[in-house]
Amino acid sequence: MKDYDYISMSPYFDKQWYKKQYLLDDETDPVEHYLNEGWLRGYDASIHFSTKGYQEMNTDVLEADINPLLHFELYGRKEKRKPIPIRDVVKNQYNGPLKTKAYYTPESAMSRRKDITSFIDSLMKYDIISFDIFDTLVLRNVQNPTDVFRIMGCILKIEKFCQLRIKAENEARRDGVAQKVSIYDIYDILGKYITITNRDYMVNLEMEIEKKICVANPYMKEVYEHLQKAGKIIIINSDMYIPHDLMAELLQCCGYHNYNGLHVSCDYIMEKASGELQLESVKDFDNNLKCIHIGDNKKSDYYGSIAVGWDAFWYEKCMDLSQKVRSDELNTLVQSFYHGIVSNHLYNGKNKYSKEYEHGFIYGGIIVTGFCEYINAFCTEHKIDMIWMMARDMDIVYKVYKEFYNQFPCKYISASRSAVLELTFQNDTENFIEFYFKARADTGNTMVKDALKETDMELLLPYLKEYELNADDLVMQSNYENIRKLIYGKKDIIIDYFSRSVDGAYQYLTSKLNNAQNICMVDIGWSGTIFTQFRQFFRNQYKDSIKLSGLLLGAAHVKYVNDLISDGFLDSYIFSATKNSDKRLRAESLEGNTQIMLMESMFSSNDATLLKYDMDNNNPKLIYGHKTNINAAIEEIQTGILDFCRIYKKATEGFGEFLKITGEDAFAPYQQILRDYNYFYLMFSDVKEYEDGFPRITGDRKMTTIGNILKQRGLV
Repeated sequence: MKDYDYISMSPYFDKQWYKKQYLLDDETDPVEHYLNEGWLRGYDASIHFSTKGYQEMNTDVLEADINPLLHFELYGRKEKRKPIPIRDVVKNQYNGPLKTKAYYTPESAMSRRKDITSFIDSLMKYDIISFDIFDTLVLRNVQNPTDVFRIMGCILKIEKFCQLRIKAENEARRDGVAQKVSIYDIYDILGKYITITNRDYMVNLEMEIEKKICVANPYMKEVYEHLQKAGKIIIINSDMYIPHDLMAELLQCCGYHNYNGLHVSCDYIMEKASGELQLESVKDFDNNLKCIHIGDNKKSDYYGSIAVGWDAFWYEKCMDLSQKVRSDELNTLVQSFYHGIVSNHLYNGKNKYSKEYEHGFIYGGIIVTGFCEYINAFCTEHKIDMIWMMARDMDIVYKVYKEFYNQFPCKYISASRSAVLELTFQNDTENFIEFYFKARADTGNTMVKDALKETDMELLLPYLKEYELNADDLVMQSNYENIRKLIYGKKDIIIDYFSRSVDGAYQYLTSKLNNAQNICMVDIGWSGTIFTQFRQFFRNQYKDSIKLSGLLLGAAHVKYVNDLISDGFLDSYIFSATKNSDKRLRAESLEGNTQIMLMESMFSSNDATLLKYDMDNNNPKLIYGHKTNINAAIEEIQTGILDFCRIYKKATEGFGEFLKITGEDAFAPYQQILRDYNYFYLMFSDVKEYEDGFPRITGDRKMTTIGNILKQRGLV
C-alpha cells in the first residue's frame, strides 16, 4: 500500500474532524494535507492520536523526522507502541509535562519553522512578496490583542474598559461594513458607553500602547531585509481597523521601511479573505509578475490569496504554537506579557536554543525579574540606602539588578554560614556546635580529629583527654555531649582564635558600607541564618548606628523564621508562612529538600565558597575554598534568565505602575514543573552538587551530581 492508504485507512485518522479542526476547504484532501503539511506543523490526526504526543513518547520517531501516524501504522503497532490521545497531552499541560525525553527537546525546535535561509531561497522565484502585519511582520508582546485594551483601562482607570472597547468594535462591524470599520468609528460608538471628550486622544493612546508592546518579528525582519536587498517588490496587506498613516507609524517603530505599498482593509473597504485586497495592492504592477502572500490567518491570508491565483505561505501564530504546551492558570496582565514574550521569543523560528537556555528563559527569568522589582519596592518603602546581595546564590540576581533595576546602591557581599558563625561564636556558641557537629553525630562516620580539622577547631586536639575523647573516636550521639563540654570548656581559647575572623570581617564589611545606615540584605532563602548572624555581629561592632533588614526569595515555615517576619526584620517575595503559604517548599521533607536543591541550581555560581574571614598584615583577607565548577548547563540557564529579564524590562517600560509581578505570578510557571523530577533529571543530571551535608572549613567536600541524588532519593 501507499503512504496515503495507510493514513486513509487508519482508525486513528478522522477526516471530518481534521478538516473542521484545521479549517480545510472542501477541495483540500485531509489525508494529503496531513501527509504533506499537517504533521510537520504538529497537527493531530484525531482526538485519539496526538502527533506531538507520539513524538514525545518515541524520540526515535522525532529524531528521524518521520510522519508519526505513518510510523505507527507501519511499525509502531507491531512494536506494541501506543498512540497518545489528545486528552493525555492536554492533561499533562496542567499536571506536568509528559515524562519522556522527547518533551525536553527545546520548544524553539518544536515549532518546525522553515530555516530562514531556505525560506528566503524559496521566495526568490517571486517578483512580489506580500506580508501580513500582526503576528507576521509584527509581534505583540502580550498574550491576546485585546490585552491592549486592558492596559488602556488601567491607564484611564476606567472599569471594564476592555469589555466596552470590544463591544464597541463588534457593534461597529455589525452596524456597518465590517472591512470599512476604522479605529475612529469604534471610538465614536464607544462614546455611547463612556465619556470621551477627545476622540483623537483615545486613538493616539491606543496606538502609543501598540507601539510600545509591538516588536519586529526577528524571523520575518531578516526575510524582509534580504528580499529588499534582492530588489524584490514588497507590499504589506492587512485586515485591520488601523488606517494607513497610523499603521505606517507602527511599522516604522518596528523598523520596517521602504516597502512598495501598504494597504489596510478599512481604507479600501476590501478584505483579504475574498482576495480583493491582494488584487488591489498589485493593480499598478505588471499583471505577469508572480506573487506570494505570507500571513498567519489560514482563511484570509492563505486561502484568500490562493483564491485569486497567488501562492501563499501560512506562518502559524507564535502564540498558537506555544499554547499547545503551556497552560494559563492566572489571568493577569503580567502573565499576558510573560506568555507573549516567551511565545514570540521561542516560536518565531529565527533561533533554536538549548533546553537549558529555555529553562532559564521560561522558568527562571520571571522569578528573577519579579524579585528585582520587589527588592526596589521593599527598599523604597523601608528607606533603604544600600543593598547587600549575598554571594553565591545571588550572583545572577545581582547581575540582573545592576543591569536593569539599579535604583539603589548595591554590593555583592562574600558571606557563608561557616564564615559568619565564627563571628558570633562568643554569643551564639550553641548554634555553632549544632551547625557543625549535630549532623556528624547523627551520621556517626566522622572521626573526632577529622571533625575538628574540618570545622577550624584543630586547636582543641590537645585537650581531648580532658573530656574523655580520643582523636580516632567517631563523632556519635553518645559522645556529642562531651564535644559540647569541650567547646564550652575551651571557649576563651576559641574566642581568641576567632578574633582574627572578627577583625577581618569588620574591616571587609566596613569597606562595603559607604556610609550607609539602613541596609537590606538579600538572599535566595530559606531561613535567613546569615542575616541573623550579621545582625548579631553588627550589634556588637557597630552598636545601633546601622539598621539591617533581610529579604529572601522564599522563607521556610519554621517558628523562628515566622518570628523574624513578625517582628519586621525579615520579608520574603514568593512564599512564607504568611504569604502564598500553599506554595512554600518544605525543607523538612526529603522531597521538599530536593525541590529546594533543584531551584537553587538555577542560581548556582562559579564563585568559590567563602570559608572564613581573616587578617593579613593588618588588612582583611577572605579565605575561599570549595568551588563546584558549574558546567555549561548552568551558564546556559543563566543566559536565558538574563535574556528574559532584558526583553521583559523593555516590553513593559512605562507600565510599571500597574504591572507588579506578584510572587504568585513569578512562581506560576515554575510550579508547573515543580514535581516533574524526570524533567529535572534530564536537565541537571550532570550538574555537580555536594555529596554530604557536612559544612566544613578545611578539606575537600565530596562531589556527586544532581542526577545521582535524584536516583538515590527514589524520585526518578
